[in-house]
Amino acid sequence: MTPEEQKQFDDLKAENEQLRAFKQNNYLSTKLTREGVDFSRYSSKDEFIRHANENNLFLGQGGEKLYEDFKAARPELFNTK
Repeated sequence: MTPEEQKQFDDLKAENEQLRAFKQNNYLSTKLTREGVDFSRYSSKDEFIRHANENNLFLGQGGEKLYEDFKAARPELFNTK
């Protein structure tokens, strides 16, 4: 594989990972919203992770990564105090 092909491959791989994370976070926010979750109560990472753990929402990710990905994708749903 040439350096240019490798760069294209790496770029596509990164784009695919971003799309996967977006789709996963969108699914999770829809699921939680449908269940009536009040996102403003998540003033701490521990609260979010505890709720996700109690409701089997990790979807194969570790709690810290899930929290960071989800908060990055939907910051308006979290208490920013």
